[in-house]
Amino acid sequence: MQADAQQLSFADGSFDVVLAAHMLYHVPDIVTAARECRRVLRPGGRLVAVTNDAANIMELKALVEEAVGGGWKVVMPHDECFGMHNGAEWLTEAFDEVRTIDAPVSYVVVDDAEAVAAYVASMDSFYQPQIDLAWSVVVGRVRAQARSIIEQEGSLRLTNALGVFICSDRSSGSRSPS
Repeated sequence: MQADAQQLSFADGSFDVVLAAHMLYHVPDIVTAARECRRVLRPGGRLVAVTNDAANIMELKALVEEAVGGGWKVVMPHDECFGMHNGAEWLTEAFDEVRTIDAPVSYVVVDDAEAVAAYVASMDSFYQPQIDLAWSVVVGRVRAQARSIIEQEGSLRLTNALGVFICSDRSSGSRSPS
């Protein structure tokens, strides 16, 4: 089912667990979405919200920034809207208890420059309006940078940094959104 996280079409107390995996940073009103998640939880239920840390794919951000030039910076949705650095603040607006769990940092090892270029190309609609350079030029430059790194080092390592918020209410029952 595709639904608006700010207006879920489920009855109060429908679920034991609600999973919000890498999506709250796309929601215009995070507090409303969190309250909706709480509303559809049964008493004792949990919201599990997964999001990125600012260090996530920092190596790729650096490649894109270098390709654009001029001091331009990549700002990912989780950097500003909802990430490990500020997610608890948003979620405590809807839940009494918010536990933060940082996942161990790991790495994605990429040996295909075309996969890197395809990922960067997918960002076109978000970043193209921010720069004067055609995004296809940026993609080409990143492809060349990635190819060079892969040829020299055997692969491109991208930091995988994320975490989880486990949210619940102290009370035994759910409360209505306020």
